[in-house]
Amino acid sequence: MNNIINAFKNLPRRGQHNFVKILCLALGLAISSVIIAEIYFEQTYDTYFPGWERTYMISEVGTNHGETM
Repeated sequence: MNNIINAFKNLPRRGQHNFVKILCLALGLAISSVIIAEIYFEQTYDTYFPGWERTYMISEVGTNHGETM
C-alpha cells in the first residue's frame, strides 16, 4: 500500500508528462475495449437462430426511372 501512496505523491514531480502518459494509456485501453466488444458482437450476431450457420442475407438492387434503389 505504501508503494501506491508513494506513486501518487511522485506524480506531480515530473510535470505534465506523467499525466499525459496516464491519459494516453486510459484512452488506448478504452478504445481497444470498444473495438474488441464490436468484433465480439459482429462474430456472435444472429447465432440464436437454429441452423444459424446456414442462414444467409439476400439483398436486391433495382432501378426506378434510372435511379438506383
